[in-house]
Amino acid sequence: MASIRDLLSSSQQDSPAEPAPEGTRSPTGKSGTVSETTHFVIEFILDIVCPYCYVTLKNLDAAITLYKARHPEAVVEVVCTPFFLDPLAVRSAYNKSTYIQGRDLHPRDHKNEHLFDLAKAAGIDFAWEGITGNTRDAHKLLRFALEPAPTTVRSTAFVAGGATSHPETNTSATARGPALQLRLLATLFAAHHTGDADVSDPLFLCVLGAAVLGDLFPSSVESPRPADVLRTRVLENPAWGAAVDALVADARRGRSVPIGAVPTLVVNDRYVIGGAQDAEFLVGELEKIRVGGGRGAEAGQSHGQE
Repeated sequence: MASIRDLLSSSQQDSPAEPAPEGTRSPTGKSGTVSETTHFVIEFILDIVCPYCYVTLKNLDAAITLYKARHPEAVVEVVCTPFFLDPLAVRSAYNKSTYIQGRDLHPRDHKNEHLFDLAKAAGIDFAWEGITGNTRDAHKLLRFALEPAPTTVRSTAFVAGGATSHPETNTSATARGPALQLRLLATLFAAHHTGDADVSDPLFLCVLGAAVLGDLFPSSVESPRPADVLRTRVLENPAWGAAVDALVADARRGRSVPIGAVPTLVVNDRYVIGGAQDAEFLVGELEKIRVGGGRGAEAGQSHGQE
């Protein structure tokens, strides 16, 4: 089993890059009355056990790097919203290799060739060893990385640059905010998809959460251990579960374009990109959105899961 330290080391390379300073310019690159979009808020709707979601995180990271190389003035911020592939699942009850799609996810099975081709291109070596189960507790931790108390405010309120930014917003990878959330997400993805960790096990989640989120807690000798705080304040607190459930329901039914599968990317609360798309496709969509021409809900061929 990979150690928490190993998982944290790999997650440093998985999280999309930190935002650069903001700026605007016209589509021609000169000053003018028609300005292009230079600030992108990407809402990443996902479930941790979804292999296509892990592929999307990797490809989104690569796409942001490519796009910012072309447009250094661009600000790209990514924040996560929960989704349940199996809301009625129980903890620690399913073999990983057969759980996701109700069939064996072995790379030698020709039915899985496309998924494994996507993973290989993204630099992921799927293992799916061990067991897994309900992801509600893991989503509680991801939300705790954004806010200290549970609310049902949409995740996009926590980005740094918008007029609706939440007071807790921070772009540091160790302070509460989207960057810390993405670091935790990358660690959870690696633990589930490339190792034998059970992301439905509260004990594992508390240990991993303490390793990633430890800077959020007091360091005095008298203070309780971060893992114990996460267990009592977050995982065992029904208010966090209710908040996560409400956010999932909002994604499924509370939007002009309901989300029925993951991965889904919603850019600037307007443009919807579904399925596990490669980095070049994502760059192309950002280029179109930059000048107001994104295809919105029609963007992309879906390679996700319901």
